Amino acid sequence: MPDTFQYLRLFIIKYKQWEYQNEWRILEDANTRTPAPKIKRIILGVDALVENKEAIRKYCNENNIPLEETKK
Repeated sequence: MPDTFQYLRLFIIKYKQWEYQNEWRILEDANTRTPAPKIKRIILGVDALVENKEAIRKYCNENNIPLEETKK
């Protein structure tokens, strides 16, 4: 049986090099719905994978969410 904590660590530990991002990480039981505030905007990182960028652009367009893209 896989060590559940090892998988959980992927979500709860953030490397120092990314601390400037000030992101939120919310973990909850899959059977629980927690109300969350409406997303105000999404900032897409310059190193995001192309397929992720496409999916995020589509999501933002469909949900009327402003999208900003960082540049090098």
